[in-house]
Amino acid sequence: ALMPLPARDSTITILGRAMMLAALVVMAGVIGVVLVVIEPAVRAPLASLQRDSSAPSVRREVLPAVVPNSLRRTWILLAAVGLLGVGGIAVGTLRRLGSWDIVTLLSSSRIGHMLGIVGFALLVSGGAVATAPVAVGRRRVMSSGAIVAGGLVAIGLSGHPTSGSDALIGALAHISHLAATSLWIGGLAALGIALALIDRAEVG
Repeated sequence: ALMPLPARDSTITILGRAMMLAALVVMAGVIGVVLVVIEPAVRAPLASLQRDSSAPSVRREVLPAVVPNSLRRTWILLAAVGLLGVGGIAVGTLRRLGSWDIVTLLSSSRIGHMLGIVGFALLVSGGAVATAPVAVGRRRVMSSGAIVAGGLVAIGLSGHPTSGSDALIGALAHISHLAATSLWIGGLAALGIALALIDRAEVG
């Protein structure tokens, strides 16, 4: 049986949830925008060069791409912020329960299952970028995106919308809302990163 959880969230739990969601949303959104918008936009004009017999063959994948160290550090920072948020939620929940049995929380509660999945997703995605060579391949990017998306799905399945009589509809609505928010915020983040890189290139 799942262990009962406190009805009210503490301040540290609310802050932790905000940090976890912010990190996951930005990470998922940036990867989504890169794969769905930026890469096809870059690939399209290159593909037109295939009509010229003297032009070199165009690779099917624009990635791998060189990742600046600043972006690598930012990605690792986002993963660290998300992990701190996961820890904050765990600490706040355990304090309200009056028990520090983290194993029972992770194995016997819906929020514990979510924390375990999200924590794993952040660790793997952050580690994938931290240990990547200079060029990050499409497979690594897609894998990181799938893992981060899995963390968002775990959050969507553990929220309040899934506790009513229409749990399936609530879960789908919550996950769709998180996905749309990720693409929107990720698009803004990707635009900001692109402008920063352009300015740095012009100054250099």
